[in-house]
Amino acid sequence: MDKRTSLRKSDLGFSLVELLVATAITLVSLLIIVQVFSVYDGWKRTTTGTAQSQENGLLAAFSIERDLRSAGFGMVGLGCSTINAYNAGLLAPPISATGLPVTITQGSPVAGTDRISILYSSSPFGNIAARLQVDMPDSDGTLRVNNGVGFNQGDMIILFEPPKDCSILQLSENAQATGVPNVTGPGNAWDLPHADVGPNGIAYPWNTPSNPANILVPAAGYTLAGGAQVLNLGQLVDRSYYVQNNMLRMDERNLLDATLTTFDLIPGVIGLRARYGRDTTGDGVLDEPLDNDTAGLIAAGVVGNNTLVAVQISLIVRSGNWERNEVSPATIDYWPGETLALGADDRHYRYRVFQTVVPLKNMIWNN
Repeated sequence: MDKRTSLRKSDLGFSLVELLVATAITLVSLLIIVQVFSVYDGWKRTTTGTAQSQENGLLAAFSIERDLRSAGFGMVGLGCSTINAYNAGLLAPPISATGLPVTITQGSPVAGTDRISILYSSSPFGNIAARLQVDMPDSDGTLRVNNGVGFNQGDMIILFEPPKDCSILQLSENAQATGVPNVTGPGNAWDLPHADVGPNGIAYPWNTPSNPANILVPAAGYTLAGGAQVLNLGQLVDRSYYVQNNMLRMDERNLLDATLTTFDLIPGVIGLRARYGRDTTGDGVLDEPLDNDTAGLIAAGVVGNNTLVAVQISLIVRSGNWERNEVSPATIDYWPGETLALGADDRHYRYRVFQTVVPLKNMIWNN
């Protein structure tokens, strides 16, 4: 009798208590699994966002550094703090530009950030100066030099005779052989045509024969006795890097028509700062406090004595992932003394700071 009763009980299956225990174990296991996946997903998003900001920061720094290393090619050693340029079809004369190969503009276009403007020649002969062989009293005058190699139609050229202002003109034809012996050395002289309209009917608005004389050339003109020279800029490269709408952007100016083309380069870049490095003793070692005051440096004669030898840049890059909790402080340092303030929502993102010092090799080699 007892045996049959025992068998019947075993046929009934799991008891309620056993089912409840099994359910509890299952729920706990599910909670653990969900928690593990949640932690893993958060870790993965953080890692992915950090990797993305790392990549964006490196690309942004490389983009700026690449142009900074070329800054001043064909434009250093000019000995002028002002470059006069005039485009008859676009702008009222004269237009003056600093002689700096790198110009730092504070708070442009976003307060608390900087704009870095870079100039350099695209001509392979940009560092080979040609010497004037006759005086050039005004912008209509004959531009005769000792060497015509590399001077081609459409090239921008710059005239300089320290400490006079520099002037930009444009070649309306290739360099023309004259057969006239050079005054300053062996060989024959070459003329550099700079008419406002070339023989092919193409207009060259950067030249000024139809405008008042001396609008570009200094009142005393450029002279043989003063050692006036000409550099070939080719198609002058004029680029500006800045931050706007959480994006590193670049403006590139076409000097033929003075138009600007804007490129969106790297997303996630929210801050850009730059400072000049100066060497006042000529030993190749930075010996002045880093400074981003362009106007002050020009007033101090930095351009004339070529003490500008490096540029330091600092970039702040934000991850694209919003975190549930605040993960960043209220301020982030570009470097000591320069900070970027973060709003309440901004603190839910992670940030990385990228710094580099770029030597201005063309300035260094010129010294």
